[in-house]
Amino acid sequence: MKKLLSHSFVLATPFLIPSLAFAQAAPEPEPAEPPPTAEEVEPPAATLPPPAEEPAPVDAPVEPAPEPEPALPPPPPEPEPVADEKPPEPSLSPVKFGTSTWSRFEVRENYDRLGVSRPRFSEGDQTVFRARIKMETAELPLVDGVTGLVNFTPQASGSWGLSGTGGTVGEANLGIYEGYFMLKSKIVEVKGGRFAMNYGDSLTIGNLDWNQAGRAFDGVHTHFILDKGWIDAFFTQQAEGHPAVNNPFAAGDSYFWGLYANIGGYIAKGLALEPYFLGLSTASTEGLTGTDATGAPVTYARDGATLFTLGARAQQNIDLFDYRVEGGFQFGESTGTVPPTGPRAAAVSTLAAQVEGEVGLTFGPARVGVGGFYATGNAPDGADGPRNEAYNELFPTGHKFLGWMDIIGARSNVMGGMLKLGFKLNTSLTADLHGHLFARPQNGGLGRTGADSFAGGEINAQLTQKIGKYVAVRPMYGIFIPNENHYAIGEPVHYFELQAGLNF
Repeated sequence: MKKLLSHSFVLATPFLIPSLAFAQAAPEPEPAEPPPTAEEVEPPAATLPPPAEEPAPVDAPVEPAPEPEPALPPPPPEPEPVADEKPPEPSLSPVKFGTSTWSRFEVRENYDRLGVSRPRFSEGDQTVFRARIKMETAELPLVDGVTGLVNFTPQASGSWGLSGTGGTVGEANLGIYEGYFMLKSKIVEVKGGRFAMNYGDSLTIGNLDWNQAGRAFDGVHTHFILDKGWIDAFFTQQAEGHPAVNNPFAAGDSYFWGLYANIGGYIAKGLALEPYFLGLSTASTEGLTGTDATGAPVTYARDGATLFTLGARAQQNIDLFDYRVEGGFQFGESTGTVPPTGPRAAAVSTLAAQVEGEVGLTFGPARVGVGGFYATGNAPDGADGPRNEAYNELFPTGHKFLGWMDIIGARSNVMGGMLKLGFKLNTSLTADLHGHLFARPQNGGLGRTGADSFAGGEINAQLTQKIGKYVAVRPMYGIFIPNENHYAIGEPVHYFELQAGLNF
């Protein structure tokens, strides 16, 4: 093998030499770094102790997984296109309901002997009732700014035991207490039909709510709304002559009309100042029949007449003090009665007046009030001919003022004073105690037989127990001590009533 390599080298030499001749000389090699000295040699590393054994890992407390985020509700679906809705049809619904339904037991003693027993206030006992349902529609849009509604209030009233055969077979008479339409705007309200009217203290115009039937008027009523008050105008009819009498035009008809306002707000806050101008008109009538002074039948004509009443009322509460006062002056003519002779009942010139006032003081749950009243009577005719001076009370709630026993009667030819005590015993129970003294300024008067003008005194006591908001029970007792030189007797007259019912 060596020989073979040797021969190969010899053979290759001629070819290597020329190649070397053309090769560049190799660079000088860099000197190597000297070996480190003994000082520079690092000592051998110290022998380290074996590593300590690591403690076994302690399991860390496992934290609960976080609550998943609540899923967002899916987006609402796109609303489907809705066709244009038609505007709602006009409607009178909803209908508002109300009621005045009650029964009252009444008993009177010595009314007949005193000479004051009359159909509504007869001697003895009776139980009267009222069942009234008020229905008033919603306002119906009519034209811009004007709405209309309908009020329909049927009522049954009467006395227990008088309905049907034997008081059981049949039904009580049902009638209409109110029934009217009303047109309303922001400044005026107009109603026509049958409606109640109640102004002020009901001393001149009242709904006579104590009576089981109450009072309402047939006609037209307009209410004008002012910034701080109002003005009413009305025209009503009380009697219709047709078909009994029909000559001349409107024969036998009677009308009550007028203006009534409240302007107290323009003077002082909380002041009621109510002026009024009223008229009571009766048309002339022919063909009336009656009896003359001798008892013989007579046919006669009656002149027409209009009685005017100009009056005002003021009422105000000032802290613990309160007052009210009302007066009326009447002029014009009153209708005549059956003539003693001759074919005509002439209208009678009339001049009369009345006034009533009361002041009160309230302290805590109690109130004390004192007042007086005067209404002219018919004086004997003077040299200037016949004249009527008896005040016509018109259409009041008379039971409210001249004693709850209704012995004195109408506000005419009467004067007197009153003392009123009122107590609020608790949140639902009240007590009232009223005392009156009565006299007649002129001759005459209901039940009068003597010459003495002092009629007597009356005391009324009443409790009112409310049960809830709408139910009340009310017992009342009254005693009248007559002057035996004025009436036929001097014995006390008694009255008791017990009423229970619901008003809403």
